[in-house]
Amino acid sequence: SGGARQPRAAPARGGGAMADDMPKTSSDGAVLLLAENALEKLKIADYDLEFSHRKGIEPFSRTYFAEPAPNAGNQWAMLISLVSWIMKQIGHDFAVDKYDDPNTSANKLMLALKQLNFEPDFPVSRLKQGYGLAVCQVLDFLASRLLKNRGFKFAEPVYPETDGFEEAEVDDADLGTTDVVDEAIESEDEDVLYTENLRSGSNRRMGVDGDGSADAHHGRDNANNGIMENEQSPEFMAGRGAPPGGG
Repeated sequence: SGGARQPRAAPARGGGAMADDMPKTSSDGAVLLLAENALEKLKIADYDLEFSHRKGIEPFSRTYFAEPAPNAGNQWAMLISLVSWIMKQIGHDFAVDKYDDPNTSANKLMLALKQLNFEPDFPVSRLKQGYGLAVCQVLDFLASRLLKNRGFKFAEPVYPETDGFEEAEVDDADLGTTDVVDEAIESEDEDVLYTENLRSGSNRRMGVDGDGSADAHHGRDNANNGIMENEQSPEFMAGRGAPPGGG
């Protein structure tokens, strides 16, 4: 027809896993920390010599079992091989057949863990990934059992004895507070002196004396003028007598 073409419907998904169910790369800090703790415990148990060296493989990186590896099949094989070695070290029987598929191997591993009183809070399908939180929880649990089996115990941290918290002495010179205060006081004094000088100069121009009264100064000027006029009056001159040689 001549109408607008309708968009084609997306094809129905098959029986595969949905996108939300697919394993994702985990960069969660808790997973990385758990993986690192498990690996450190295995290093204490000399796994790098007794396991990695004897099998001719490189020791695992800190994030190897925390995130997916480029080769998923090899990552799963390394996990099963490492778990089998730990199980043997702690005297527990665990073996998988080389022809077992991942589902069968994961179920055997979950059964062996439950026999060791491991209480999983995840489905067995999480172990088939070969990486992630569930795998790191299993490795950390088994590494702790291995150290316990060998009589290893983590010592309690020892802190230095102190009578109490001591406050650090603060030098004013380091903070510069003394200089700042002194400069502020000096600046204030200069402002006051400048203001007083302005007021004194203004008073002198306006004829204001020390008592601050212009009227008083003007009154004194009038009194002085009156005295001078009185001295020049005839009455004043008569009182003083006629000057010598006068008629």
